[in-house]
Amino acid sequence: MTEPLLRAERLVKHFPVRSGLFGRARGAVQAVDDISFELYPGETLALVGESGCGKSTAGKLLLRLIEPTAGTVYFQGRNLLDLPERRAAVVAEGVERADFGERRDLVAADAGRPDEVVERGEPIAG
Repeated sequence: MTEPLLRAERLVKHFPVRSGLFGRARGAVQAVDDISFELYPGETLALVGESGCGKSTAGKLLLRLIEPTAGTVYFQGRNLLDLPERRAAVVAEGVERADFGERRDLVAADAGRPDEVVERGEPIAG
């Protein structure tokens, strides 16, 4: 079997909730909590969910635009979190341009409109 093109293992992102005069952390918002998947060449993955459920945060974690609280992301077998920040940006650009094989690019709407699916580049009617 071939190696996954993109693999996420137990991704977690918690944002601290700060309050008070000194901005001490009083808790955390669990934006992403334990996401794992493997994406092989030719496959398509869609993250679908309600507004505020962590879809965008998961995408930012995969591209290393934000650092995870825990977990790992691999692209073509390389752990993106072990790479220096500048090198990770180059690999993330490769993720955006990667040839995932023959497929129709689809974007799914939020769970509030689950049957609304459009081709990439077309706006979702709101």
